[in-house]
Amino acid sequence: AACTPSKCYSTRERAYLTEIVAKQLFSALEHIHALSILHRDLKPQNILWDSYRFHLAIADFGTSKMIDTRTPSTTYIATRFYRAPECILDNPNYDSKIDVWAAGCILCEVIQRRVLFSGNNNVDQLYKIFRRLGYPTIEELYSINPAIPYINGTTKRRIAPISEWLFFHNSQSKPRLEIQNVIRC
Repeated sequence: AACTPSKCYSTRERAYLTEIVAKQLFSALEHIHALSILHRDLKPQNILWDSYRFHLAIADFGTSKMIDTRTPSTTYIATRFYRAPECILDNPNYDSKIDVWAAGCILCEVIQRRVLFSGNNNVDQLYKIFRRLGYPTIEELYSINPAIPYINGTTKRRIAPISEWLFFHNSQSKPRLEIQNVIRC
């Protein structure tokens, strides 16, 4: 039979290995970010693990770029399950936080042994993120991307207001986004 972490290691050993993976992953991110590099496509397939030496390496820098806050970046990057909300909400001025978001999603996947946010498209992905972590206020959404086309009940373009297609709200009052319980990883 194949040896998988859940079959070969005790719960305590799995917790220890997860801690090692977390420390090495965030140490690697700290290193590449100190070099002003954004990976932009972190996912489990791009994390290499040597189970004999307990060594982690980040691979596939094909979509990486130098951090440059002066020029906007493409937002259609990263595999959807690990894509940060600012990229899903089309903010071209993102930074190293998108890699940290992806690393957090990967670590939750290691712990839970299943994908944390598995949306079918961008809207579904945002819905799944917000359902688990809580629905942001309109102001919080604007802090993620100030160019969201919903301003005081009007839209810049001819699209439905974001509160109508993404959130649940009480129709008797100002749109208020429901807060859900946070799922612990």
